[in-house]
Amino acid sequence: MQKKSVAYKERLASFKDKPDGTYDVDTKKVISYNEGFQVSFEQTDDDYTDGEYNAKVEEIKRLTGSIAHAGVFGGKPETSFHVKTKKQAMAIARQYNQYSIWDWADGNEVVNRDYDPTKGNKID
Repeated sequence: MQKKSVAYKERLASFKDKPDGTYDVDTKKVISYNEGFQVSFEQTDDDYTDGEYNAKVEEIKRLTGSIAHAGVFGGKPETSFHVKTKKQAMAIARQYNQYSIWDWADGNEVVNRDYDPTKGNKID
């Protein structure tokens, strides 16, 4: 039996009233790690079909070996990836113009020096 694909945009909408944090997409339980990095993929606008959005999330998971979570920042839900290395996290941050990544081991935000606030976060 084939596993049903996750409708990420639909699931993320159910996190909009949650406090800031990282959550399991299925159980909605808070997630925390002792190592690795977290980087968001803030492309939940209606400009993208569910299929386009799902395909991009699955591509990032496949290319990085990451786990997709729901992240909430400033009350806005977004897809968030847990990756093993800073290099992987910063590559996603640079490609999708994310402001920063989170270092779980140090508990610190690491700013993407290439971030451009005049640019949006669009799927290419």
